Amino acid sequence: MNKACCFSENLEQLSRFSNYTTIGFLNSSLPPLTEQNLQYLARTVNFACRDGILEAFEMPPRFKEVQFHSCQTTNITIKRDRSYELNALAIVDSNITELHKNLGLLTKLERLYVAETLIEHVKMDELSKLVNLKQLYLIDSRIKTISSVSLSLIVMPSLKDLNLSGNQLAMVSLAKWDAPLLEKISLRNNQLQIVMMMPFNFPKLKHLDLTNNPLDCIWRRNLKQAMDERKVELWENAICTYSNQSAVAFINPSLIPMTPKVLQHFNQTVKLACQDGFLPEFHILPQYQVALFHSCQTIGITIDPAVSYKLREFAITGSNITALPKNLKLLTKLTNLHFGKTLIEHIDMDELTGLLHLNELKLYGNRIITLKSFTNSPIHMPKLEAFDVRNNQLSQLIFTSWNATLIGWMELGGNRLQTVLLLPDSFPKLRRIDLKDNPLDCH
Repeated sequence: MNKACCFSENLEQLSRFSNYTTIGFLNSSLPPLTEQNLQYLARTVNFACRDGILEAFEMPPRFKEVQFHSCQTTNITIKRDRSYELNALAIVDSNITELHKNLGLLTKLERLYVAETLIEHVKMDELSKLVNLKQLYLIDSRIKTISSVSLSLIVMPSLKDLNLSGNQLAMVSLAKWDAPLLEKISLRNNQLQIVMMMPFNFPKLKHLDLTNNPLDCIWRRNLKQAMDERKVELWENAICTYSNQSAVAFINPSLIPMTPKVLQHFNQTVKLACQDGFLPEFHILPQYQVALFHSCQTIGITIDPAVSYKLREFAITGSNITALPKNLKLLTKLTNLHFGKTLIEHIDMDELTGLLHLNELKLYGNRIITLKSFTNSPIHMPKLEAFDVRNNQLSQLIFTSWNATLIGWMELGGNRLQTVLLLPDSFPKLRRIDLKDNPLDCH
């Protein structure tokens, strides 16, 4: 029967625990543990150190499970002239910068878990010697490359679970991997655009997780088709990299908030649209010329006062947004502005001052009760030609302070208007005004 203990005594007292098969150091400051002083633990086969100091450790041949959690363990000695029984090794929260030398000598190892380290480069030549390895976790570190120095085939005949999540991988090539039993691959939270792999080099694959990577859209489309054909469960974010696409449209998407960090993967995009999906938040980038959101539940729009924008067309329809976005008047190059079928009730025309190039203003199908300058300032829109406020709840419109001499048509139908006040010469270009379905005062 296995016994266990957890202690923080001096090494001289190790012999007191010689009959324990499992032993752990908790919050301990230990000198280097060599094979010689570990001989005091005659029956120990499972060893752990947690939240302490154990900088150096010589692996005893008889140990079967060894764990180092936050113990500052950077030096693990594995000797060539030993035959090791180890089948599980975990190293977590360590300042190691590379996997330990001679790791391939642990030929009975089945589980290797390495997390929260400073490792940047992994050479698979040593790991491919672990012929019994079933689970390989190299996660939450700084890994940028995983490669084979010899460029030879990476043979891992027993591997079933591969996890490389939470690193800095921009590209992974699994094309030269021979892992016939591999069932699960997780590459989430990296910087991957593509993963190079042969269509059938993992015949047992059941799960592939690529969540939160800036995937190349064309590659992603082909991958999804291939995984669907193989009935592999594919986990991946809906956003992918359109690095060379000037125009991007999402149809029926479910998207994470479009923050500047996410939108950096659209660095050549100038026209972006979302239709019939879910995109709750969006940061407008300086280079965008067109941004259209139709029935995408978009309610959070960020316009940075410190940025100079090129946006010409901007539309939000089918949204629960209740007010015009803050800093809208900073989009000084806008020519077309549309807000339709929203919950907006009040329009302060002061928020549109500065849009001197606005040609078309459509505010149809909302719940607008008031539309005016809340400071009673003149409304200067010198390029405006079309104005549409159909199907709102307006009971009065006053145009006497408007300076918009190019307006050619107005759509005011479907409101509660009794009067529309305008000066005779306010709109000299006006050719059409629609007032149908309003309870107009006959006088």
